[in-house]
Amino acid sequence: MLVNNKRLSSNDSNDLCTQQSGSRKPIFVVGVDRSGTTLLSLMLDAHSKVAIPEESHFIVPFYEKLESFGDLGLEKNRLALINEILSQSNVQRWDEEITLSDLDLENCTSFANILNELYSAYARKRGKQVWGDKTPSYTTRVDVLNRLFPDSKFIHIFRDGRDVASSIISRWWGANDLLSAISYWAQSVTMCRRMLRMLPDNRWIEIRFEDLVARPEEELSRLCEFMEIEFEKQMVEGYSSSAREKLGDKVDEYHSHTLTRPQTSQAYKWKQTMSPVDQSICFEVAGNVLSDLGYETGIKQHFLRIPRKGMHRIRRSIMWRFPKIFRK
Repeated sequence: MLVNNKRLSSNDSNDLCTQQSGSRKPIFVVGVDRSGTTLLSLMLDAHSKVAIPEESHFIVPFYEKLESFGDLGLEKNRLALINEILSQSNVQRWDEEITLSDLDLENCTSFANILNELYSAYARKRGKQVWGDKTPSYTTRVDVLNRLFPDSKFIHIFRDGRDVASSIISRWWGANDLLSAISYWAQSVTMCRRMLRMLPDNRWIEIRFEDLVARPEEELSRLCEFMEIEFEKQMVEGYSSSAREKLGDKVDEYHSHTLTRPQTSQAYKWKQTMSPVDQSICFEVAGNVLSDLGYETGIKQHFLRIPRKGMHRIRRSIMWRFPKIFRK
């Protein structure tokens, strides 16, 4: 995807449907997988005015195939679109069930307005006014989200790439080796930041995962000011009580740390777990990005760096060919 130096363009998505929903500016939490997006979204969702369901994953794919649904000014086409969205497994896992009876699509004649009504219905069911979304795969598609919702706000959370890479390669769905994982992190973070910087300054903000777990009240207060809402203590003290309800079985396998208050032990784990030679590989691949984000460089050079990179490539090849044997 080509990104130039021009401002990201936006289409006017305002119509009667948007006006009726009464929704305030939507919030999009973006960030590479394993960067703290789940923790942050739970904290924001604990606010009395903010509703963020589990990951959606459908916005960009449906945006890219909108033509197949035809003119959304026709009721039958709108119904076909929303019925397919409601049938998505990710939507069906939301902690609030949304059905057609919850939606007023009569005056929604665009994809953006249909989405707004869907998310607004979720917020209404929870007695809230501001809706949001947290889906890591949208991190490099800020352009699409901005085009759909030109008044939205973005919160980009990032984490030290060495911790992200180490976590990703331990999962069945992520990159198979350190080289691929740290490259994925660096490229995704760089792309996201480039696109965000094309937006007006009042529409995006960044937060470090390490700062969030070390100073949650201070960092969340800063985010609340950005979102134009008041900070509430339950954002720090109450989010863990809803983690299991919102995340289901995934809370034990992937997000057990969300069951307690923010833990500083989750920050900079690479310093104890990553070998010097792997640190040198991370510096070679992502040193500039780490430096731009204010992280220390770690070991820069190691005499075994080149053979170690070869071992990572071999691992990637084996894991790609025999995933069922080597991955959980």
